[in-house]
Amino acid sequence: MTSRTPAAEEPAILPGRLADAPQVGEKRCGTLSEMRPLVVSYGGGVNSLAMLIWYRQQGIRPDAIVFADTRGEKPETYAYMRNVLPSWLKCHGFPPLTVTCRAEWASTRRLRTGDQSLLDECLRLGYMPSRAYGYSTCADKWKLDPFMWWSRREYPTAAVIMRAVGFDAEEAHRVDETVDAGFGKTYPLIDAGWDRDECERQIRAVWLPLPPKSACYYCPSSKKHEVLALAQTHPMLFKRAIYMESRALGNGKSRIDGLGRHWSWKALVEADEAARAELSDSVEGCTTCTLAS
Repeated sequence: MTSRTPAAEEPAILPGRLADAPQVGEKRCGTLSEMRPLVVSYGGGVNSLAMLIWYRQQGIRPDAIVFADTRGEKPETYAYMRNVLPSWLKCHGFPPLTVTCRAEWASTRRLRTGDQSLLDECLRLGYMPSRAYGYSTCADKWKLDPFMWWSRREYPTAAVIMRAVGFDAEEAHRVDETVDAGFGKTYPLIDAGWDRDECERQIRAVWLPLPPKSACYYCPSSKKHEVLALAQTHPMLFKRAIYMESRALGNGKSRIDGLGRHWSWKALVEADEAARAELSDSVEGCTTCTLAS
């Protein structure tokens, strides 16, 4: 990506600005930064990127930017993180994106299942992701846990690790007041009053393309049009998703009809327009998965 002169809405970094946070270009060697490191929970979508832009505008340099990978994101999300994000981070003196995965913690956390991805786990157990059943344990295990494990390993002496969460101003109702030992939470987009439209505007203002929606390609929270788009643009990934769906439905234990809860993805794609219109987008988004989407 080519660099450019910052837009008017991007003020220069000012000495002493928000002194309780590390500044852009500041090395993580100060006592305050070591005791209260700021770690961005990067989800790969619009809100995550907008959160980084807001920090840049405020003159705040995160100590780390961490993406917990289920190894099931759509190719477009991986491409954005590989081809677009790194140059912007480097240009503004931010730390590079760190990718962690539950599978990498197998030896240290006594995880002996051999699962290399969330899909592996679903196939081994004969179930769909927990969101299809109304739970969020898939996100807790493959998103939240690896983020926290990585953070604790990286900052073992920190008094509190501040986790930056990318809920926007329209998602204040999703704020979780649960206290995790050793962690605090901060919601910069809510504090800034940025809704989704403003997040997109801010991304365009710094001449970056909008990131694609971040989610596992087999996520039960996918809308009908997203499932149909997956079948059209990534047929092999769609086949993997419906293979997982068919295995789960075939074990005789499922009380739902498929990844869409009340309908199967396979049936959706095979249905005509009239039949599709009768199917509802009934699976709500997961709060944990959208911590920084």
